[in-house]
Order: sequence, then C-alpha cells, then structure tokens
Amino acid sequence: DVPAPKQDPAGILAAMEQLSIDSTLYVGDTQADAEAAKSAGVRAVVALWARAPADRAPLAASLGDDVWPLAAPGALLSRLFG
Repeated sequence: DVPAPKQDPAGILAAMEQLSIDSTLYVGDTQADAEAAKSAGVRAVVALWARAPADRAPLAASLGDDVWPLAAPGALLSRLFG
C-alpha cells in the first residue's frame, strides 16, 4: 500500500525495496506509468499492444526518447537481448 497514485513513484520504489533490488524496468500502458517509472529512476516501457489501435501512435509520440514504446510483448525480449 502506498499513499499516492501513479505518477508518484512510491509503489515502484516500495516493490524494489521489498524485492531488495536496485534496478528494474517498469512496464505499463499509460503516460502516467511512464512518468512513475521515470520518477523512480527506472526504465519505462509502454505496452502499446494494450491500447486501442487508434491510441497507439499518439501515445508513442508523446513519450520521449527515454521510454521504450513496444508494439508487442516479444519486442521486450528483442530490446533487452537483441
């Protein structure tokens, strides 16, 4: 449980603390998810496949270069391992 909703990084940071990890990536499907990840200091990944087709391009264009917008789940493995 955290006191603030997403965009606030508290949920991500609490999970990292409970798992005793100092780096991760955070997969979400909204701009708020990406902002929460960036605020927590972790890699933001946006699952475009979870959005309506008409919403995908505008969302991807709004994210910035430091966010990975991915069109399909398998794209994450490609991005991580080449």
